[in-house]
Amino acid sequence: MSRNRLAGVLALSVVVAAALVLLVHVPSTLHSLDAKATRNNSYDALGRTIAASDTLDIDNGWAVAAVQAVRPGSTYAVVLPSRAAVADGRLSEITYDAIPPYMRYVLLPAVPTSAAKARYILCYSCGRTFRHVRWVWESEPGSKLPGLKVGIRGGA
Repeated sequence: MSRNRLAGVLALSVVVAAALVLLVHVPSTLHSLDAKATRNNSYDALGRTIAASDTLDIDNGWAVAAVQAVRPGSTYAVVLPSRAAVADGRLSEITYDAIPPYMRYVLLPAVPTSAAKARYILCYSCGRTFRHVRWVWESEPGSKLPGLKVGIRGGA
């Protein structure tokens, strides 16, 4: 067999193999895309807003409570536990580092500030007390991550 003919047969074999792989994988890929689209379409506006919290392992109930409580344009503070929560395995490092920027994203146009100045306190297992803060949402006692709270300073 000549060299050109061998190259042609090899090229044809590669094209046939690629076509077979494509035929095998296209149906499952289309099914997967359809399933994801169906799931995404099932989210309401709030569900779409907090969808990334699952990826970051941020408690959904806490995120929803914060989004519902914090008024646009107001100030809030995310208060985290010490870094020991990462060391002892209560929180992953990714979750710990992601909470403040994630909340900045979902709470826009509210403004993050210090806990001393904030109207809303978003306590993520922080274990602290705050003067003049009324807790409007708290995690269930005995939950996987205790001390999740959302509060408002100075009244309603």
